[in-house]
Amino acid sequence: MNFAGPTTCLTAGNKEAAHELQMKVLFIGLGSIGRRNLDSCLRVRPGYLYAAWRRGLSSSSNQSNPPDLAQFYEWSDVVRWQPQMVWICTPTSSHAETVRLFGSLSPALFVEKPLAHTAADAQAIAAFIRDRRLHFFYGCLLRGHPLIQ
Repeated sequence: MNFAGPTTCLTAGNKEAAHELQMKVLFIGLGSIGRRNLDSCLRVRPGYLYAAWRRGLSSSSNQSNPPDLAQFYEWSDVVRWQPQMVWICTPTSSHAETVRLFGSLSPALFVEKPLAHTAADAQAIAAFIRDRRLHFFYGCLLRGHPLIQ
């Protein structure tokens, strides 16, 4: 199976093993939280293929990303790549729109906290996830919560 995108996808391990796993993870938003999540994924699942969607940026943008990270600038390239999981690490106010856009493309979504900017957005996200029967993961730090300790 060919996983070639517009550029080579980032793998922290053996590229042959990454192709065997067939798990493609797309990051939306590579600010400080998105980069931290990407670094964590690379440590935990080094054989997966990782890419980023860079809406609003050009391919000539001077970004300090890992050198082999595939960066998609066109929606058609994202659709062709067919990510199996999408990590949404964008500003909270865009989470509902981003969930709807990428939830139509990928069977699994991870959304960084907070989930939504408004109660209406949270309800819309919950309904969309339920109706599409998506696998949904939510980033929420509970390490200091008394029930966890």
